[in-house]
Amino acid sequence: MTIEETIQILSVYHAEGYFDVIRGFNDAIKLGIEALKRLEEYRENYINIGLDFAFQVLPGETVEEK
Repeated sequence: MTIEETIQILSVYHAEGYFDVIRGFNDAIKLGIEALKRLEEYRENYINIGLDFAFQVLPGETVEEK
């Protein structure tokens, strides 16, 4: 699953409030969404500065060929 796909899915769950019954879960989803957005932005903007650790694939992440 790509980061973009994950953000889309989590955004739907957050917007619909599916997990409002579990205290803090929607906040955790929101935090995860924002962290993934920031990682995606970081990867796009700093690809040429040699920070290889930032570009390692996350567990469960698939990478789309561009």
